[in-house]
Amino acid sequence: MDSLPSHLQVALRPSSIKLLVEDIGKHFHRPDVIDRTRKTHFAEKLMPNAPPLTLDEEAMLDRVGTLRDSLRDKGERVKGTLKEEIDKYSWSEAGHHWGAFGVTVDKSAKEVLAELFVLDTYERSKIHKELNGTLPRFIRKDVDGTRSMLYRAAKSLPKPARNRLFETWMTWKEIKSGRGTTHILDAILPSVGIVPLDQYPREGFDKIQGGYVHALATGLYMVTEVSQNICRVNRILSVDLRTAGLPDFAMDYLSRTQLKEANRLQERFRRNRNEVDAEVREVLVARMKEGCRLGEDQLKVFRELEEFFGGKGGETSASLVSLLEKDGTK
Repeated sequence: MDSLPSHLQVALRPSSIKLLVEDIGKHFHRPDVIDRTRKTHFAEKLMPNAPPLTLDEEAMLDRVGTLRDSLRDKGERVKGTLKEEIDKYSWSEAGHHWGAFGVTVDKSAKEVLAELFVLDTYERSKIHKELNGTLPRFIRKDVDGTRSMLYRAAKSLPKPARNRLFETWMTWKEIKSGRGTTHILDAILPSVGIVPLDQYPREGFDKIQGGYVHALATGLYMVTEVSQNICRVNRILSVDLRTAGLPDFAMDYLSRTQLKEANRLQERFRRNRNEVDAEVREVLVARMKEGCRLGEDQLKVFRELEEFFGGKGGETSASLVSLLEKDGTK
């Protein structure tokens, strides 16, 4: 070392090497690219080649499917959201807190499924750290060679409430409706089920220390394809924080955290409205030719566009919706 020129001696010092490695890492580390690659791999490679659902996974998805009834019977619109583009609902009952939303997303159904189910991303890890500090977060994917994923995350709640630990079992399925003869009409209908880990029929996570209160989450994502690049996302989620005496402000905090997801999805994939309207018109024309009945979520999207473009002039999907209604294909 002493025989080397002075500038090389400085360059080879441990502190200098460390700085060099850090600089190289900053230059080549592209977390956004890695995240996109993971989601694309899920949508393009894993989904078409996914193993069949197990009987346990099928049964789990059937159970969470009953949450649709809970929304219909008990859901209350969140105050101040009546004129928003996103339908938001929230209610509490018997120690459980419920949140639900419906939002139109300018992205294909399978890409949205990837957004919902691929949780091991730099972005989500960063968000968890910003909200919950160093509290633990772990993911086990493709458990036992199935579609299932086990998820553990501790959530920080405002004091004096104790932090909560959520451990969940998640899985997904995809149904092609086959409502028409063209590709654009063969709608993809993905869904994601979420239940507490104690419902998983096999071994879950090891026990964790830290004095957490174990909370429970049960939920369902339903994605309805409207066109190849537009879909409707509905989420229903019930949360049991395992205490009847949790302060109201903490419940409100959790509610707001849940419903932010709808805004995040819509803003992330928002596209030019003229492009979206053109795609919707293509679907409407195809439906008219096929004589197919529009789904409820599709009609909702078309009417939203009608309101958006109303009074702005030019040809819009509004006239086509009217034709469909007159034609009896509504």
